[in-house]
Amino acid sequence: MKRNLQKLDHCQRVLEIEVTPEEISFIEKEVYQDLQRVALLPGFRKGKVPLEMVKEFYQKEAEKEILQRSIPEFLRKAIASEDLIPLGAPKVYEINWDLGKPLSFKAIFEVKPEFRLKPYQNIKIKKRNLEVKEEEVDKVLESLREKYAELVSVGGRPLSKGDFVLCDYQSKEGEKILEKRENVWLSLEEKMNVQGFAEQLVGAVPGETKKISLKIPQEFSDKQIAGKEIEIEVKIKEIKEKRLPVLNDEFAKTVGNFKSIFELREGIKKDLFSLKEVQVKKEMEAQVLGYLLSTNRFNPPSSLVEKSKENFVQRFRAELNRRGLKEKEIKDAEEVIKQKAQEEAEKEVRLFFILAEIAERENIQISDEEVEDHLRKLSAEIKEDFAKVKARFLKNNWWEEIRLELREEKVMEFLIKHAQTIEE
Repeated sequence: MKRNLQKLDHCQRVLEIEVTPEEISFIEKEVYQDLQRVALLPGFRKGKVPLEMVKEFYQKEAEKEILQRSIPEFLRKAIASEDLIPLGAPKVYEINWDLGKPLSFKAIFEVKPEFRLKPYQNIKIKKRNLEVKEEEVDKVLESLREKYAELVSVGGRPLSKGDFVLCDYQSKEGEKILEKRENVWLSLEEKMNVQGFAEQLVGAVPGETKKISLKIPQEFSDKQIAGKEIEIEVKIKEIKEKRLPVLNDEFAKTVGNFKSIFELREGIKKDLFSLKEVQVKKEMEAQVLGYLLSTNRFNPPSSLVEKSKENFVQRFRAELNRRGLKEKEIKDAEEVIKQKAQEEAEKEVRLFFILAEIAERENIQISDEEVEDHLRKLSAEIKEDFAKVKARFLKNNWWEEIRLELREEKVMEFLIKHAQTIEE
């Protein structure tokens, strides 16, 4: 077998392969023997047709099968001889062959990119001071008061900012009715409304009908009315005010398993500290990854970049779908995001190979037991039988994906541990 390897770029390779008829002869023999076992011709029982007659009457079928078996067999041998590991299935082209003649073909595929890994220990990174301020605890407490607030009916006074109103509601653009609803609760909190809405309702009393005009901002979420002037008619039926609970021990017991407001504050402080720990860790990892990307520049395999880009766009589409955007809006946004997706995909693939190279140099590995432990934790979180979860991951080839994810986590721990950390 003759072979010639061409290097097109950092990742793309082309193998030209030529195989002699003598090298193919063993496959030819196997194919005709297989055909003889199933051949049917008049005057002969199945499997009893003489080999020469099989060659005569089944030549086309044999040639097709010989070719189908020969190409992967000799391509595999050629790739192994060159000590290459394709990143995907090679694409075979320019196939030339006739029975009894040499077989020649070409195969193009991508391999792991060639790059010289730059120093990765003692990376200088900044670490934010982990401190929870009392004002941050106060902010959480206020949000809890909002969460546990009560709406209480009030009488004898007109509407004020911050109230909630039960009303019949109709909006119009000119003579066109945009929306009409009955017995709907509206909030007069400023953060909930277009500027000017609450102000024009203030002072109204139950039984009164108020007509107000509003200029809707151009950036309003409902594109149907964004940038337009609309008329709104509101018939007031009932007024309720929001009453916030007092911050005392009873409130702490209502919120959770706390005996006092002091315990509640300490619990909030602990949760905020844990959240900041996660945030600081992410910031440090981002600095390390940024350094690795800036110091290790190479062209990643285009096939993996394209796959990563598709995944990025699909996740983006799914998020917009979840937000309730229409298909046209999603397509318009998709065009804008594609350039960013390309850039992010290239970074993602480059980082994969950089971290893999570090793992290999530092002998960082993930055992089957570690993968199992990860899946056991996942099973407990989703409250599903571990054996079923494991079987699903093995069936869908997710097992090795988990191993790679865990390996990258270990590599990041190694890099953070061996970095030069500057406390801020």
